[in-house]
Amino acid sequence: MQLLRLIGIAKGISTILALAVILVWVSHTVTIQHLAESIHNQYATVRGEPFIYDGKPLVIQPFYNRIIFPIVFTFLTNTLHNWTDVQIFLGLRFLSFLLCLTAIYVAVHRRSHSSANGALIACSVLALSMVPTFTHLWVHTSDIFDLTFSFFIFLYLAEGRLLPAFLVACLTAVNRETGAFAGVFYLCIAFGRQKTQSVVVRAITLTLVPYLGAVLVRKLVLGHELPLESSGQWYTGFNHNFAILLATLKQPSPIAWPGLLFAMLALPWLVFVSQKTAANFKFRVVLAFLAVFAITAAVGINAETRTFIPCVALLIACSVAIPESSDLVPSDSVVA
Repeated sequence: MQLLRLIGIAKGISTILALAVILVWVSHTVTIQHLAESIHNQYATVRGEPFIYDGKPLVIQPFYNRIIFPIVFTFLTNTLHNWTDVQIFLGLRFLSFLLCLTAIYVAVHRRSHSSANGALIACSVLALSMVPTFTHLWVHTSDIFDLTFSFFIFLYLAEGRLLPAFLVACLTAVNRETGAFAGVFYLCIAFGRQKTQSVVVRAITLTLVPYLGAVLVRKLVLGHELPLESSGQWYTGFNHNFAILLATLKQPSPIAWPGLLFAMLALPWLVFVSQKTAANFKFRVVLAFLAVFAITAAVGINAETRTFIPCVALLIACSVAIPESSDLVPSDSVVA
C-alpha cells in the first residue's frame, strides 16, 4: 500500500511538473517577441499607467483589476536585486502554472470516482485547452488564474458548497470579472430544485458581488482615469464578432480562431459526456455552458479564444464534481 501511494504521488508530481514546463515553454515561445512589453505591462497594471502594445501606449480599462500576478511580480523585482526582470517574470509564470495545476490536481484526485487516472486526464485536458489561448502575442498572466478560479467556482457550486464558491468568486475581483458567472451557473443548477425566491437572491448575489468587486478594484487602480459612472467594462457586441467570423470563413485555415475554439472545447466536452452522471445534472450543466458561452461570445473578443477559458473550466469541473442532491449524484460514485 505504501509503495502504491508513493507511485501515485510520483505520478502526480511528474504530471504537474511536465504540464507546467510545457505550458510556460509554449506560452513564452509564442510571445517572446513582445516579452519586454509584457513585463512593462505588469508594472503598468499596478501603477495604473498605460500599457504598451507595439510601442504604442494604450489604456484597456478592464485589465486594471488583473493585479494578482503584477503585484507579486513587482514585489519580487523590488526584493530580489540579483535577479533580472526577465528571470523573475519567467520563474513566476512557471510557479503560477505549477501552483494552479497542483490545486486542480489535488481537488480532482480526491473526487476521482470514475477513474484512477481522473486527475491526470483532467489536468492534461485543461493544460491542452490552454494552448490555443497563447495565440495572443502578449502574455496575459491572469489566464491561468482565471482557469483555476473558474474551475473551483463551478466545482463547489455543482456540489452545493455555496460559501467556498462565493469566496472564490469574490477572489476573482483581483484577476478577472468572471466570478459573475457563479450566479449564472447557480441559477441553472438550482432553479426548480429550491425555493425560487432563494435561488434568485443567491444568483443575484453571486453575480453582482464579484463583478462589482472587480469594478471597485479598477477604480482604485485607475483613480481619476476611470469616471465614477463607468464600470470600465468593454463590450464588443455581436456585430463586431460576426464580422470577424465572416472574414475568417472567407479564407478558412486550420490555424484560424474558429478551429482553435473548437479544439479548445472538444476534449473537455468529450470528458464531460463520458462521465456516468444523472441526466438531470447533465442537462443543467449543458444549459449553464450555453449561457456562459453566449455571454462570453457577446462580451468578449471571440478571436481571442482565451475569453472562453471559463467554458472549459465549467465542463471539467462538472465532470469530476459529486453533486449534492441524490438525484444528481453520479451513478458509479460513493459518497462517504
